[in-house]
Amino acid sequence: MKILMFGWEFPPYMSGGLGTACLGITQALAEEQVEIIFVMPGSQIPDDEQFIRFIGPDILRSEETSSSRKGRDPFLKRITVNSPLTPYLNARTYRIPAETAGSPFTSYEDDLFAEIDRYGHMAGRIAAGETFDVIHSHDWMTVMAARQAREISGKGWIFHVHSLEYDRSGEAVNPEILQMEQTGLEEADHIIAVSDYTKQRIIRYYGISPDKITVIHNGVIWQNELFENKTPLSYDYDAAPEEQPEKQQAEPLREEGKTPIPYGAEQEHEPRRSKTSVPLRTSGKNVLFLGRITFQKGPDYFVEAAAEVLKHVPDASFYIAGVGDMAPAMVERVAELGIGKNVHFTGFLQGEEIEEIFRMSDVYVLPSVSEPFGISPLEAIQHGVPVILSRQSGVSEIIRHCFLVDFWNIHDMADKIIALLCRKALAEEMRANAKEELSKITWQSAAEKIRSLYEQTIHREGA
Repeated sequence: MKILMFGWEFPPYMSGGLGTACLGITQALAEEQVEIIFVMPGSQIPDDEQFIRFIGPDILRSEETSSSRKGRDPFLKRITVNSPLTPYLNARTYRIPAETAGSPFTSYEDDLFAEIDRYGHMAGRIAAGETFDVIHSHDWMTVMAARQAREISGKGWIFHVHSLEYDRSGEAVNPEILQMEQTGLEEADHIIAVSDYTKQRIIRYYGISPDKITVIHNGVIWQNELFENKTPLSYDYDAAPEEQPEKQQAEPLREEGKTPIPYGAEQEHEPRRSKTSVPLRTSGKNVLFLGRITFQKGPDYFVEAAAEVLKHVPDASFYIAGVGDMAPAMVERVAELGIGKNVHFTGFLQGEEIEEIFRMSDVYVLPSVSEPFGISPLEAIQHGVPVILSRQSGVSEIIRHCFLVDFWNIHDMADKIIALLCRKALAEEMRANAKEELSKITWQSAAEKIRSLYEQTIHREGA
């Protein structure tokens, strides 16, 4: 069985949880003897990807030689469509990279949606040159590509929804992105939702029949698997491209004599590097927020809860790890509340920095306003950190050994943070039980369900 899969990020270069999910899915499907042709946009050849060659101005393709495949999954072939499309773009943040000036790549479109359409046509060319059984696409940016591939091949299409525009933007949705999601949801042969929470939102907001949607929860990649793939454990989830750091060696988290640098002072479209030179306290009362500092992730509720906690636990420390458009407002709010000595903004973290901040954390909080799934809480549990989850999240459907809160209830959130900081036996029990529970949440289980959908799609096509 061979699958043509469209994504928008894949290790080792990722900006969000989708890349981690695509790695988990493809590795587990390979164990099921499913061959994957993974197609994604990209505007340059990674320095370490010597197995990639040019096959025209618009497509880069992996060589299929035994030497180039050494150490790689034999069931995975990656094709990169030359495009500046990156995760979590919108019309405001899309831009053509300045470094492409003078390069042979001169066909980029000036408008985001025109570029997505161009990407779709390139996907059609790929579909015409490959043999495969099913099309599997991830999220809205791949809709046009999947449509073109199906038009050319006649194969069935599964649309995998990891996040919706209503999750990312609340009621202030982008109508063009919304329409693209609607098109994908209506035209795909079947839909995978990463949670029942997401399934219900698809039914409610897009009018899709529940019979067309299958819930398949994400799994977790254990640390040794990630390091074998030389993939950072986590990134700033869902960070927009102008919020990404330059690929530089980050400063050590525990470097002495450094003070926190409030994030958000840079110009909006300048490349940002990690600001991780934050002195980490060892009081045993460290509370972590890890994610994009935007409306969807609820950082404002985390800050308000922190202020409540500090009234009762004045030596607690709060770490906000990530970047996003709400970062300047969060810095200002922390100053207004007079809690600047206890709240630290680390900026963008990756690789060993993520490892370190999880190791020093005593509580992890996911205060999301709308979270389709949420992989980072699973990573926190891997590191033995008890978690507090928003009820408005998909991950709360599969983790029982945690505290649940409504994102808006800052007093309940504060009470539960205090309980975990001050009642060590409670925290230890939650930590141990959650880690045991996590061992049963695997990508292998997800892959078995996905393969079953592939088989059903092929059967319907042949009927």
